[in-house]
Amino acid sequence: MKAKLWRTAVAMACVCASAPAAHAQSQADKAQARELGERGYSALDRGDWTAAQDLFRRAEALYHAPTLLFGLAHAEVRLGHFVEATEHYQRMILEGPPPGASAVMRKAIEEAKRAIEGVKKRRARITVTVRFEGARPRDPATDALSVTLDDAKLANDALGSERHVNPGSHRIEARAPGYTDAIQSVSLAEGEHTAVALTLEPAPVPPASPTPHGASLGRNSGAVVDASQGSAGRTLAYVALGVSGAALATSAIFGVVALRAKGSVSDSPCAAGPCEDGALDAYRDDRARYYTAGAVSTAGFAVFAAAGIAGGVLLLTAPSATARPAMGTTGSIAPYVGAGNAGVVGRF
Repeated sequence: MKAKLWRTAVAMACVCASAPAAHAQSQADKAQARELGERGYSALDRGDWTAAQDLFRRAEALYHAPTLLFGLAHAEVRLGHFVEATEHYQRMILEGPPPGASAVMRKAIEEAKRAIEGVKKRRARITVTVRFEGARPRDPATDALSVTLDDAKLANDALGSERHVNPGSHRIEARAPGYTDAIQSVSLAEGEHTAVALTLEPAPVPPASPTPHGASLGRNSGAVVDASQGSAGRTLAYVALGVSGAALATSAIFGVVALRAKGSVSDSPCAAGPCEDGALDAYRDDRARYYTAGAVSTAGFAVFAAAGIAGGVLLLTAPSATARPAMGTTGSIAPYVGAGNAGVVGRF
């Protein structure tokens, strides 16, 4: 149909007051729809299908008329959007001409009836199926399955059935908790049909953090500290006990210094009141020595106690060389250390 005739059709559609939808439309909406429709048909005349599609879609949103839908479907066919064009032609046919429709409107519907079958055949078709590798019956992951076609979610009920798509490239993705994503891309020609079968495989389980060699798994696990680590444990115990002894000696030495300094302070004439400058300087030096030596002696004693306790615990809990039974023996006994507990386990 020539452009001039279609522009007339748009004008007639937008001023058809007898159509029920027209009563709900404002005059401004009808005027704007008419202007957009005329621009849409001008875009068709010059082969600008994208601009025509946009103009007709906007005009149809403002005022529903068969001629506007026909122009939109025509632009979509030119763009290869056969699925959308089929739906718009089908809507025109199902609705039929509105009451009081003009001859141009009726002719647009007849044109849609003639065009729709050819457009339907140009649609591509795709069938998507998803299989779970190793899934158990009623696996919750199957209910959480999410499949998308070109980033649009597919209803799970649509899987396994043909779905019309436009020719071109398409990307299908399937996801489910506990499974690796399955992704596949296909390219379809006009009228082509393809089946896409996606398989979701269980996601690899991350390896557990390795238990340090010789560490216990707890009181109830029955695991025993590797006796080969006993030597290292005893070495640490001896080091701690050595530190404890050195700290005790340091505490004792500085304790003696502090006691001597305290005696000097007590015997000084400055302790009871004013005294000569020379005696005052000596008094101050003795008092400073007393405080410093006392602090060092106290700190040394604290280190002695802490290191001694740690060394004792390590020495008591370090596995002995006979903790792991030799082949052919009838039993074994060995200490263990767990999170917040310690004890001895045996096997007989």
